[in-house]
Amino acid sequence: MKKKYAYTSLLIFIVLFSSLFIVNTAQGLPLNSPYSSPQGNWVENSFKKAPLEYVKDFFVSLAYLVHNFNLFVFFGIAGVILLYKAHRKMFYVFFTGAICVYGFSTFYAVSDNYVFFLPFNVIFALSIGYGLSSVQYAGFRRFSWICLLIPLGYLLSYNIVLFTEKVKKLIISKAIKEDLRIIYSHGCTIMQEL
Repeated sequence: MKKKYAYTSLLIFIVLFSSLFIVNTAQGLPLNSPYSSPQGNWVENSFKKAPLEYVKDFFVSLAYLVHNFNLFVFFGIAGVILLYKAHRKMFYVFFTGAICVYGFSTFYAVSDNYVFFLPFNVIFALSIGYGLSSVQYAGFRRFSWICLLIPLGYLLSYNIVLFTEKVKKLIISKAIKEDLRIIYSHGCTIMQEL
């Protein structure tokens, strides 16, 4: 019975993985397009980093984790420990998946690698829930509604960043470019009418 599940899982993986190449080839892209782009080869660039860059990427990913989950990181870690103590087989499944996704997301050499953290965030959110469900932290359940305030942290960060000089200059330069684009498009429209 277990072999049947193993073969089914392997088949699903092969179908999904091969669809990366099939879809891209059907759109006229080269066969290696899942691993490269006109801007460079992401996989090779991921292995060309200096050791210090890997360390920096790791600490940036930890900051990203704290930024996303704030004080709930504590409950996530508690949930991982509790899962290890109570259900080791399930722990190994979640831990392996989380480490693989976290490692890939952390060290993959693309500018938008934060997108790849989403599966890890789901796994970590489950561990936060497991940590909060523990009898040991039952007193904190009354305050679990605070997690609804996490989006306010993003809004606050956004508003703080808006007041930095660098962002003000960027906004002004984009506004100037937008005004020039509008003037240009209106000018072309007027010229066409003449």
